[in-house]
Amino acid sequence: MLVVLECYTDDVIKRATEPATGIQSVSKFPPSIAELKEFCDSIHRRSTYAEQYDARSREQLKERDRYEAEAKAESAEHRKAVTERIKADLRAAGFRFAGDAPDSTSREAERAKLEERLMQNFAQSAEQAKQTLNNLPNQPDKPDFWQGVRWPT
Repeated sequence: MLVVLECYTDDVIKRATEPATGIQSVSKFPPSIAELKEFCDSIHRRSTYAEQYDARSREQLKERDRYEAEAKAESAEHRKAVTERIKADLRAAGFRFAGDAPDSTSREAERAKLEERLMQNFAQSAEQAKQTLNNLPNQPDKPDFWQGVRWPT
C-alpha cells in the first residue's frame, strides 16, 4: 500500500488517509490495494479538474481580451466596407434588406421563371400561365401588412 501511496502528492495522501473523510470512511478496513488506488485516483481527478478548469478559464479570458483588442484596432470605415461586401454577396444570392429599392429587372426575370415553371409543371400554355400570375395577389409592401387586419390597433 505504501508503494501505491508514493505515486501521489502529499495532498492526495493526506486526503486519502484522513480518518473522518478518507478511505476508512467508505471502505471496510483494511481496504484492498485496488480500492486504495481507485480512491486516490478519484481524489487526484477531482483536484486536477479544478486546476484544469481554472487554466481553461484563464485562457478563455486571454482570448477574449485579444479578440476585443483586435476589434478596437479595426477602423469604422473598414468595418463598414466589410459589411457592404457581405451585403452585396447576399444580394447576389437573392437576399433583400430593409431599405433596398425593388429591382424591376429581377422582378421581370422572376416572373418569367414562374411562367416557365407553370408551363412545365402544370402543362399550361403561355397565355394560361400569364393569366394565372395576373390573378395572384400582390406581395405586401410593408412588414406590418396584417396590422389592423388580424390584430386590431
